[in-house]
Amino acid sequence: MKRVLSFDHKTPRLLNNRKKGIALSNETLDTYTGNYSGQHVKANIRRKESSLLMSSGDMQLIILPESENVFFATKAPLTFEFISVNEVITKMIVRENGKIVDEVKKVE
Repeated sequence: MKRVLSFDHKTPRLLNNRKKGIALSNETLDTYTGNYSGQHVKANIRRKESSLLMSSGDMQLIILPESENVFFATKAPLTFEFISVNEVITKMIVRENGKIVDEVKKVE
């Protein structure tokens, strides 16, 4: 995720700081927690109050639910879509300004 957050090395023009997250149950939030790994990225996601905290290296980012399986960052133009197969989360698709920039598998 580090690479994604500094993708163009410029201040993002459009941030999601005006969006408001929706309420999800702790049980639902907990289904997204765990470790995710991609070719160049390793991230850990854990629940923090009514949101998720994503950690990757030194970077930490709070992500808020926009829908049941899509979350957004208020400090970057990023969204995170969690994909499930047979009701088990298998991967996360990362989008920057609406374009897919990474896809990471849930490993734990």
